[in-house]
Amino acid sequence: MIWTDWMIIAFIVILVFIGLKFPDPRRNWPLTVKNTGKLFGFTLVIAAFFILVNVVKNKIDWPSDEVVLFYFILICFFILLILGIFLPKGIKLKRS
Repeated sequence: MIWTDWMIIAFIVILVFIGLKFPDPRRNWPLTVKNTGKLFGFTLVIAAFFILVNVVKNKIDWPSDEVVLFYFILICFFILLILGIFLPKGIKLKRS
């Protein structure tokens, strides 16, 4: 089985779980319409990310995994370093 098959199976399992937990969704669903939209949008972004990663992986001739991982960790380190220098107290988020 390829990874897309596992994604489809996981999606179906999640839908079955939600269907069993909330059999009458209008009455039992705990989230508001706004929060449900945010959850749906987040799920779409994650799915698009995995699809795009697969497309890019198949189209580009990448170096070995160790080299890609090294540069990924290096970039993450420098992003955290720059954030630590310019935002030492963090980012203040407004709660809605």
